[in-house]
Amino acid sequence: ATPVHQREQAWSPRVLTSMHWQRFEALCEAFFSQVGFATHARSHGEQGGVDLWLQSTRMDAPRIVQCKHRPSKPVGLKDLRDFSGLMRANQLRHGSYVTSSTFTPDALAFAKEHGIQAQDGAALLKLIALRTTEQQAALLAVAYGEAPH
Repeated sequence: ATPVHQREQAWSPRVLTSMHWQRFEALCEAFFSQVGFATHARSHGEQGGVDLWLQSTRMDAPRIVQCKHRPSKPVGLKDLRDFSGLMRANQLRHGSYVTSSTFTPDALAFAKEHGIQAQDGAALLKLIALRTTEQQAALLAVAYGEAPH
């Protein structure tokens, strides 16, 4: 049986690491929607690993997002090389890679050189903390798979 996690009332690293990978993808989509992007989610595995497409009036081209929920293992260079290949295949110069964990130093260097915004779990928590109390609560509900109130 899967252990039942007590529902946290506020955002913390524990919330981020204990959620299911599908909830993490849903959280990323909800967060990008809150900050003003039009989002289009792809089912896991479809489109060769592209989890989200983002569009904004502030961008001249759409952006792809890879969401990697891997609480105990940093994202490495191979992951970002694969993502860079997805960007090229979609003829995009910029993309975002969001993880619940961290990135290795070589992965961060690669991201910087190749137009990839690398967002680790700590940075995501800081961005969530900047949202309103209501927005944070809505994102927490997404993390736990609850229907919006």
